[in-house]
Amino acid sequence: MIELLTVISIVAILSALAAPSFVSLIASQRIKTAASSIQAFLNLTRAEALKRNASVTMSPNSGTSWNTGWKVTDPASGVVLYTATTASALTITGPDSVVYQRSGRVGAAATGTFKLASTKTPDIRCIEVNPSGVGVVTSSGC
Repeated sequence: MIELLTVISIVAILSALAAPSFVSLIASQRIKTAASSIQAFLNLTRAEALKRNASVTMSPNSGTSWNTGWKVTDPASGVVLYTATTASALTITGPDSVVYQRSGRVGAAATGTFKLASTKTPDIRCIEVNPSGVGVVTSSGC
């Protein structure tokens, strides 16, 4: 009986020590997942612009806050083509919108940087949208 209590105590202590790093790991993975999703949606928006031979926009779901997710719309008709949501506890900043021209490129005003962070980990991800319309993900400072 004493051995069982000793083992349970050791497991409880080790679990308590591991919990904070596990929270950080989960937050870091959420940032990576959201960065991959934004990059995929940038590529999707670019492909839609090329396919439709018309401008297509990627913008936040609500107002100018990317924290709740993003959508791809056809500005000519206002039809929302695709949407995505994000995990809670992420802070995502970026340009007001990214407009891909029918050539698959973005104008100079549409270039910008997305920054993804969380209060639960020091890790960040940055996605720079260059004039050719490609989103490049980095894990260094924005």
